[in-house]
Amino acid sequence: MRKKHGILIDPDGNPEGGQWNFDQDNRKPYPKKGPGMIDAPALFEPDAISNEVLQYVQETYVDHPGSIASFCWPVTRDQALAALDYLER
Repeated sequence: MRKKHGILIDPDGNPEGGQWNFDQDNRKPYPKKGPGMIDAPALFEPDAISNEVLQYVQETYVDHPGSIASFCWPVTRDQALAALDYLER
């Protein structure tokens, strides 16, 4: 897909960063004792736009899977940066 769409490809047709994927880096197993305690994610109160979208989804896609009752994910750049900072602590 990267080649087909020219995404993250340098002018010579090689992958940016010198590697096509990082699957091996992402498949390291947990230690035998497991991952240990995992922190809860950073949560954010939905803003006005998020509430409007949630209402639209609820009204337009009545039979949608899942639940939007507790939507609390980052949706703005500032929230995304705050979530990243939270993960890096």
